[in-house]
Amino acid sequence: MAFRLTIYTLIFIAANSAVYGQNNSSNSTAAGGGPSSAQNGISTMFLLKCHGVLMTLAWLLLAPCAILYNLEWSSIHSLFGFIAFLLTIFQPISALFRCHPDSSARVVFNGLHAFTGYIGWLCALISICIACVHFGLFANTSAATVLIIVFLVLLGIVALIMQIVAIQKGHQQQQEQHGTGCIGQSQLFVILALICCAIAVSISLLIIFA
Repeated sequence: MAFRLTIYTLIFIAANSAVYGQNNSSNSTAAGGGPSSAQNGISTMFLLKCHGVLMTLAWLLLAPCAILYNLEWSSIHSLFGFIAFLLTIFQPISALFRCHPDSSARVVFNGLHAFTGYIGWLCALISICIACVHFGLFANTSAATVLIIVFLVLLGIVALIMQIVAIQKGHQQQQEQHGTGCIGQSQLFVILALICCAIAVSISLLIIFA
């Protein structure tokens, strides 16, 4: 049942993404100032709600079944890898539904896009750590553990530096445009990025030393 819902959701996205993309520039506002619908008479908001309901049902049925089916490291590795794969596909698909940069809902899309990207990165990192430590793929498991820890530390440092640069750039742009030091989106997203980095390091170290 869960796999059927997943397939139906993917078909639904493929069938309607072209319709929404073609009418994205023209259906933001109607002649009377209110929301318009697609050329076939179906509201784009209705399409988004249907997509969300189908995807939510698929995840609610698929994720618990996959987790409870087998708690071995190989099953957990496959689960996190599968989630990372789905989120990787979701990223470009979600770009088809992004609103205009000047829209008030743009911050919602940016937040959702960043959140799913960080979660996908987190799941991929967990899957890699499980494979390096618990699958016996290396001649020296201790060396593999040290390498993955070094990788996590370097990754965290690089992510932190990139976020600092993004904050400084966003702060300069805010001052140039508004003449004030108000907080921009980059400053808000850095909180989510640091939280995801902390969760990734914590879970990965827990897996390594479990």
